[in-house]
Amino acid sequence: MGIKSTMKFIGIATLLLLFFSCTEEVEIDIPKKPSKLVINSLFTPFILPYPKQFIVYIEKSTDLLDTITKTKVAGATVIIFESDSILETLTFDENFGYYYSSNFHPLEEKIYKIKAYFDNDTACGEDKIPRKVSLTGISVLPYVGKNEEGDIYSEVTITFNDPENEENFYEFQITDDSYGYLGKRIFSDEPAIKSETYYPTLLAIGKQYPQYLPFKDKLLKRGTNKLRINYYAPMSTNKDSILTHLIFIHFNTISENYYNYRTSLLKQSYNIESDILYGQSEIINVHSNIIDGYGIFAGYTNDIKTLIIYDGKPIEEFY
Repeated sequence: MGIKSTMKFIGIATLLLLFFSCTEEVEIDIPKKPSKLVINSLFTPFILPYPKQFIVYIEKSTDLLDTITKTKVAGATVIIFESDSILETLTFDENFGYYYSSNFHPLEEKIYKIKAYFDNDTACGEDKIPRKVSLTGISVLPYVGKNEEGDIYSEVTITFNDPENEENFYEFQITDDSYGYLGKRIFSDEPAIKSETYYPTLLAIGKQYPQYLPFKDKLLKRGTNKLRINYYAPMSTNKDSILTHLIFIHFNTISENYYNYRTSLLKQSYNIESDILYGQSEIINVHSNIIDGYGIFAGYTNDIKTLIIYDGKPIEEFY
């Protein structure tokens, strides 16, 4: 090693030594926010054959750095209003940890309010169930293609009429159950869906497609629309065909609060994933319409269709 190279090495080593010797831990005093009530309820009309009960979860918020699991609040007073008229005080179910009503069934285009009281805390919110937009047709192509891992994906095309002279919000799901809990990962090349800010881009490494797709009618035609959505079907052992399976297709007409909540929740989850890969990213606050508290109280209508999918047998149904 020459003299110049030696001096350069010594200089770099000295700078590194000075850098690390000058570092010290700095304690930052983050002010604690007071605990508040958290209200969570996504509600829909009671409609057969897949009725959904009106339920509300009540919790207490924790501090930003608190890692203790939140516990549901028992003993709160939870009241439902239509406009300003009291409809019912909800009952707490100790087994499932939520508040419910056996008599109240919300209706479309009605404004409902909720108020929750616990100890010295009060929180409230309101929303309206939008008018239902129903599916007019469904077609399914069981075998459309394979991804890079060799997984087969199917294609569902839905047809519906977007009403004129009003802004509408929708959500699409494909699940293994009627309640919407066992959702499949779904994706689409439709501009109305891919233009949504939460939708993962091609640059997203290790991306996971969402289990639900909320979207506005901004890029839809007024009148009849067709949208194509893909999902990964259960496959045979050698991955050359799909297994016969049952799917539930959910087409929801959702309120603006519901749309803002779901899209912000998806953006937050993708940002958490990007933190792991790329470091700190933008902080996304999940939308809340609860006054003096946190959470969501939002309405939607639900159109559910059930289909049995066979390998190689396209389906087309009209309603």
